[in-house]
Amino acid sequence: MMSGCYPLESILQTKLYCFYDQNCIDLNGNFTRLNMSTLAKSQYNLNSTIELILNNLMIEKYKSNLSYENYFNRCSPLSCSYSYIKTHDVTQTIISLISLYGGLVLITRCLAIIVVQIYKHKKNRVKPEALQ
Repeated sequence: MMSGCYPLESILQTKLYCFYDQNCIDLNGNFTRLNMSTLAKSQYNLNSTIELILNNLMIEKYKSNLSYENYFNRCSPLSCSYSYIKTHDVTQTIISLISLYGGLVLITRCLAIIVVQIYKHKKNRVKPEALQ
């Protein structure tokens, strides 16, 4: 087994075979003996790291065989229904419009103040030609 600063680092860098090799386990501590004959074959090589297996989400074989027809034939539900939650009603729409109006009024006021200040600043600026 590998060693690292944290236990997770050492587990991720350890080869898979070390978890199934009694000699490797004996070197690293006191663990109970493992019955290797009951384990199923895996697509992962014994030299695969735990990190590699976790990166593959520990999936051996992924089958995507969706059939709603088979589901309904096997489960045979008496009825099928769904619910729809209405998210926008009249009150929410009115509140949104009032909020939008309030935000636009606030932004317009701020912009108007800035524009007036810029105008006054430019108007009151002394021109060098006027001094001569």
